[in-house]
Amino acid sequence: MKTLYRLIIAAVIAAGAYIFGAFGAAVSCSTSINNKIPLTVIMYHNITKKPTLRGKYNVYISEFENDLRYLSNNGYTPISVKQLTDYAYNGTPLPDKPVIITFDDGFESFCEYAYPLLEKYGFKAVVNVVGSYAEKYTLLEEQQNPDCHNLDYSYLNINEIKKLKESGIVEIGCHTYDMHRLEGKRRGAGKNKNEDEYTYEKALTDDLEKFNTTMEKVGKTDIFAYPYGIYSDTSAEILRKNGFKAVFDCTEKINYIDRQNIDWLFFLHRFNRPSGISSESFFAKMK
Repeated sequence: MKTLYRLIIAAVIAAGAYIFGAFGAAVSCSTSINNKIPLTVIMYHNITKKPTLRGKYNVYISEFENDLRYLSNNGYTPISVKQLTDYAYNGTPLPDKPVIITFDDGFESFCEYAYPLLEKYGFKAVVNVVGSYAEKYTLLEEQQNPDCHNLDYSYLNINEIKKLKESGIVEIGCHTYDMHRLEGKRRGAGKNKNEDEYTYEKALTDDLEKFNTTMEKVGKTDIFAYPYGIYSDTSAEILRKNGFKAVFDCTEKINYIDRQNIDWLFFLHRFNRPSGISSESFFAKMK
């Protein structure tokens, strides 16, 4: 009889351990899903080798390399926007301490200075191009205009953009066709004062369609970046209707992402990288 009791008690303990283990695994899995993942996104513009050109939107080449070295040495893992959207829509796991590198405007200096360093350190980047700039510099290239390859100010032409996309290191984003302006008929991709919703949606949609036509040789993108970070209350929905899956703004905050509500994909915050401060000082505000 004692032997029977011992067998029963052992069975109960084993069953309890099994139940606890299964419950514990479920809790752990649930915690993993519900915890928000911090995502850092950096915004660069032009890379330069000329000290006189350094400024808020022009970073010295050594500063850029120091940034990549800092990220590598501090456990950050570069990811693509495709990896991010795969996580949001499909649950594909993200690596530890994910970081996205973005370049706005599409300066040609990216090819000469940034791309080799990205390759050296095993990083990826998103280049958000302005369609009208790419169109202009493609025409200058065809005309063999000497101004088309001045790394102080020139922009990528369509052939260069296509090669970057094919590299596997670079994703191409839309920075509008011709809304990269603060003066004139509209400020950025924002809505004008007293403008009705139909007129605004048509203006933004027409611009996006013109971008796609200009970039037909490159192919469509589902990545968008607001010029100057300017948008309206309905911009995100218009972009969603036009097939975009990830949208960058210019708010300097860490992103905390989860899969319970993926609206954050349309408000991805970024830290602008100015020249003149160390990598340690720049990244300190992101901790």
